[in-house]
Amino acid sequence: MKELITIERLKSIFQSKNYQWNPKLNLIGVRTNDQTPDKFNDYFCLVVDDKIVGTFECTTDPGVYWLKNPGRINGTAILPPGQYVDSWTIGTHKTYQALVQCKTLPTWRDANKNEIVDYSGHVYNDVQGLNIHRGHETWLSKTSKYLLGVIKIDKYSAACQVLAFKDNFDMLIACCLGSKKKYFTYTLIVENDFK
Repeated sequence: MKELITIERLKSIFQSKNYQWNPKLNLIGVRTNDQTPDKFNDYFCLVVDDKIVGTFECTTDPGVYWLKNPGRINGTAILPPGQYVDSWTIGTHKTYQALVQCKTLPTWRDANKNEIVDYSGHVYNDVQGLNIHRGHETWLSKTSKYLLGVIKIDKYSAACQVLAFKDNFDMLIACCLGSKKKYFTYTLIVENDFK
């Protein structure tokens, strides 16, 4: 899947969906068809000045812990594919800088408490704290070949978009800070969009 992610394909997908393309900065999630529970098996594309400067391992799904222990009676939140304009700003997640939700976002809710994410259903507009952040501070991309077979999403995502590795996430935050923008747009697409 990763090899299919090119600037040309991303622009084409945006155009076909009438999404806004920012020539300076685009934050793009790609939800793959791999539904293996608790794995960082999606991609986060960081596009700066019309160039992909990083395609990072991430998750766009909640971890098994939250699927089995939803924080709400109607289930664990899942962000549907779409473009969410100016919906995040720089703030604090736990104890570090991250992109924090600053607008209402739609979500599906998975309430059956199994390990498989449900990508459909009623759309709710009640989620708060759906942030873009990182996994554990010691997880670094230089050890990704080993770590991706071992680490789990677990409690790291209850609906957030989570980059697996700290160094990848630090690059994202540096680009966001360098852009001098106050608000950030995130676009979530799916693997089938590349077909």
